Amino acid sequence: MGVLETVRPQSMTRHPQGIAAHSGEWAASITVLADPTDDATVTRTLLEAHCPAAGVVTVHPTPATRSETSLAADLFAGLGRSPSRLAAYRLGSPAPAWRAATAWVTAEGIAHLVVLRAHHLTAGQRQRLLALHRATGVHLVLVGHTRPVDIREILGCPVRITSDHAVLVAAFASSRAAVTTPPDPASLPLPTLSNAVGDFRAAARRALSPQDFARVDDVYTSGIRAGCRWAAECPLEERAHTDQDARTPRAGLLSSQSALPVIDQVALLRFLGALAADSPSRGHTMARLRGAQTGLRMHGVRLHLPPNLAFGVGPGLTTVPITEQIADRIRSMIPSPTHAAALAALLCAGSPGPHLASIPVSALTIDADAIVLSGVVGRRHFRHPTVHPIPISVRPLFKAARAIAQLRGTDANQHLLSGGIGTTGRHLRNSAHQCEVTIPPLHPWSDCWISRVEARPMMRESAIRGIVGVSEASAVNPPRR
Repeated sequence: MGVLETVRPQSMTRHPQGIAAHSGEWAASITVLADPTDDATVTRTLLEAHCPAAGVVTVHPTPATRSETSLAADLFAGLGRSPSRLAAYRLGSPAPAWRAATAWVTAEGIAHLVVLRAHHLTAGQRQRLLALHRATGVHLVLVGHTRPVDIREILGCPVRITSDHAVLVAAFASSRAAVTTPPDPASLPLPTLSNAVGDFRAAARRALSPQDFARVDDVYTSGIRAGCRWAAECPLEERAHTDQDARTPRAGLLSSQSALPVIDQVALLRFLGALAADSPSRGHTMARLRGAQTGLRMHGVRLHLPPNLAFGVGPGLTTVPITEQIADRIRSMIPSPTHAAALAALLCAGSPGPHLASIPVSALTIDADAIVLSGVVGRRHFRHPTVHPIPISVRPLFKAARAIAQLRGTDANQHLLSGGIGTTGRHLRNSAHQCEVTIPPLHPWSDCWISRVEARPMMRESAIRGIVGVSEASAVNPPRR
């Protein structure tokens, strides 16, 4: 099969805390691929395997260059970033350039990094690649054409030496098969209705044409289903009612003095924020939230949304819908993880620069789906937690910002995005101009609708009345009157 030698160390490579290593057969390993005849088929096959979305990046180093920064620029190009902008973001020297590259490899989930012409690399360039490998757990493939790759520096790592490139391509293909494309929220906006939960559908039917009502009703129904799903996994100490209670409505009702279960407010806000995060229009957000409100009510949770929601501000209402096109533009135009995440935060949160600059590293959730603020943040004090949702398409930007903060040794209580904002928001404006995106209207956190949401478990008798008033059947398949 062409496997010449396997060199194994006494212990596996360790990865810094907070930087997740990849799993699987090829995790935290290095492969040296020998191509002694400089076969064009090998080079072409490895270049065709390049697919960052599938976790495979192939780097073809610029010929006749020996600097570590030049190799970093080639890696940025392989990751889909513009290497010509490194100097503009103070990434023109080796240390910051490789820190940023390491953060992007981590955040984008790159599993395989192939470096062609590795026999030409200098000792300094090889050391940079090894440091990236140790920090990220990426499977590093060094391809030696015409002559072997110097492996003296990598004897402390799990190393495979092979001449069979087909084995590697098969491993890349398994990564490619797992690729999923996030949904693009771009679609026609829905009409906006201001009615409350009780008569939302009826008001929509009265106010809209049959075609528009059908579109609104589909989104509203999806919100009901989402609310029912969340309620089924409701993080309560005790559910507001049980299935047995629903079957025997008058059995074992709670008295007014009975202790009601406590709703996890942060979990609820993350759920509602997720409904708004990728919403393409104010009308979609309204229909989703009103639907979720109905779904939660059916399961004994009374959700109070701001009474003026139709004219409210915040995620999904006044923010910019971040489509895949906008996300790709940010990735390609801004090589700095901090600057890229700061611009994404501006678009999806719609908050002023000083508010964004005060966000600590610890506020970003583990999977980067939201920013959770509580207690003292900067000069502001949050009596109750508030949440800002992050769309799927830009979560890697926030992961990269956190990764580079960790690589710099930044404390979890220090600022996550301040380096990408600048004095009076200067960096934010420059980034928005470079990416040709429109800055949304900016509002303080306290004005956002998600900061004014309240939820309480209903008394069991009230919950039952809610179930009787809005049947499960109408949630799944609302009647067309």
